[in-house]
Amino acid sequence: MTVPVNTHVKMPLNMWPSCKKVGGVVVRPLRTDHGWLTPATMLLLVGLIGFGALGVDLWSVISERRALQEAADSSARAGANGIDLEHFAFTGDVRLDRGDAERLAAENLADQPPEVTRSVVWPADYRATTDEVQVVIRGRVDFFLAHLFTDSGMDLEVRSVAEPRIEN
Repeated sequence: MTVPVNTHVKMPLNMWPSCKKVGGVVVRPLRTDHGWLTPATMLLLVGLIGFGALGVDLWSVISERRALQEAADSSARAGANGIDLEHFAFTGDVRLDRGDAERLAAENLADQPPEVTRSVVWPADYRATTDEVQVVIRGRVDFFLAHLFTDSGMDLEVRSVAEPRIEN
C-alpha cells in the first residue's frame, strides 16, 4: 500500500506548543524559542569562570597579605628585643637601642623563608624610637586568572609595631 504524498497526517496541537490552529490549518511560527539553551549555558559558564578567577585571585591576595603581616609581626617582635642594656642596668628603665632594634628587625626579616617573603618587592622600612619599633613591608601580588581582565596586580602594605618590655 502506498501513501499519497499530499496526505496530511493530523497531529494533536499539544505536541507543538508554539503552533496555533488558524482556520483549521496548523500554523508554526517562523521564530521559536528553540535553541536558547546553548548560548545561555555558554554565558553562564563564562560568568562562573569569571567568578572562579575572582575567588582564586582574592584568596591569593588574602594569603599573601597574611604571610606579609606575620613576617612584619615577627620582625617587630625581634626588634623589640634590642633593649639598651646599659641604660637598663643603671636606671632599671626599659628602652630600645635604636640601632640594635633596627638591626634585629632587619635580620629577622632576612631570615624568613622565601615562601613568606616572595611577594616583597620594596625594601622594608624599619623605624625605631626608644619606646617602640615599627616595621613596614610592601609587596605585590600578581593576579592568577584576573589578568585576563586587568594587566596589573595588587600592591600590599603591612605594618607592625612592638614595644620592649621585661616580664617577671
